[in-house]
Amino acid sequence: MAAVKSAIIAERRSQKLQRLQAGQVKRRTAAEGLRESEDAVLRDIPAELHPIWNKVRGRIKGSSRRSRAEAFMQWVEENFGEVVALQQVKQERAMFKQSRMRKTKAEVAAELASVPF
Repeated sequence: MAAVKSAIIAERRSQKLQRLQAGQVKRRTAAEGLRESEDAVLRDIPAELHPIWNKVRGRIKGSSRRSRAEAFMQWVEENFGEVVALQQVKQERAMFKQSRMRKTKAEVAAELASVPF
C-alpha cells in the first residue's frame, strides 16, 4: 500500500516537472498575485475612492466568498467617517500646496500693473 502511494506521488511529481520544463505551467510569484489583485480592485471601485484604497489596502483582505473590492466597499460603508476624514486631509493638502506655489514673473508683473499708485 505504501509502495503504491509513493509510486503515485513520484509519478505526479515527474509529470509536474515535465510540464514546468515544457512551459505549460507558469509560476506566479506572490508579488505578482498581489499586484494583480490590487489592479482588479482599482478596476472595480469608483475612481474617487482610489486614494482611500491606497491608504488602507493593507487592512483589506479578500476571501473565497468575497473579493477585495467587495470587502473594501463594505469597509467604506462601515467606516464612512474615516473615509470623509481621509478625503478632507487630501483636499487640505492640495489647498496648502496650491497656496505655497510661487507665482511666475508674468503673474507678479500683472499684479503690480493692476495696483493703482
